[in-house]
Amino acid sequence: MAFSPDGHTLATSSTDSTIRLWDTTSGQNRTTLTGHTRGVLAVAFSPDGHTLATSSDDSTIRLWDVDQGLEIAVLIPLPDGGHAVVLPDGSYKLAGEAAGRFWWMVRNHRFEVGELDGYVDNVRRLPDDAPLPRPAAPPAK
Repeated sequence: MAFSPDGHTLATSSTDSTIRLWDTTSGQNRTTLTGHTRGVLAVAFSPDGHTLATSSDDSTIRLWDVDQGLEIAVLIPLPDGGHAVVLPDGSYKLAGEAAGRFWWMVRNHRFEVGELDGYVDNVRRLPDDAPLPRPAAPPAK
């Protein structure tokens, strides 16, 4: 489970392949997200709280629009031994063979690795030798 950054929403994962979004004030279920075909293992909110990332035993990672309760992207992970990271600015880095295993799904259109680079400002592959950027330190008080 994960709390949204503002603390108003709790996301819970389940072995029944659903994700539930709960209003933390009332305790009521705001919506149930469906799309995974096996148990959901993890949930995480984006820093702005508007996007939820989920991972599942169905070998997919899905991104959801929290405000509308809609699936916005499906990411297929790399085979064993590889990894992928998508950074908050939309850049990504891959290690391992990505062919046919890691792709963006946007509005029911599938894009292979690199196909959106250059067309969508916040989606771009980082070079293999590029270090991953570190988050900025919080301002001193």
